[in-house]
Amino acid sequence: MIHQIKEYDQPILAIELIGGFTEYDFIEIEKLSKVKREKGFDKANILIKIEKLAISDSNAKAIMEQLIKILKNVKIFNRIAVVSDSQVLENLVKVDNLFLKLFNRDSEEKYFDKANLAKALTFIESI
Repeated sequence: MIHQIKEYDQPILAIELIGGFTEYDFIEIEKLSKVKREKGFDKANILIKIEKLAISDSNAKAIMEQLIKILKNVKIFNRIAVVSDSQVLENLVKVDNLFLKLFNRDSEEKYFDKANLAKALTFIESI
């Protein structure tokens, strides 16, 4: 399930993923992204808080569609903050940041422990 943590009039999107990631969640992220594009923002900062992601409750098709969409649009992201308590995600973010720099050297992706949500919000709010 997707939940918007905080709403911004700026090119910032802050969402939380709780439980599994389904096709419905994919549609909701698309709607939130569309709103930003309609406001004329061609680049954005995004925060994704992942709370106890249940892979078994996730839809593989939705996950792959979202990953493909992100890869196709990697140039629209300036800053990406991933907030979680997962060592696996922390390591994936480090590797992902290297690939992200290949496509958009101005972008930056950082991992934040869930206790540092405020720091993550400050990171994406720095436009």
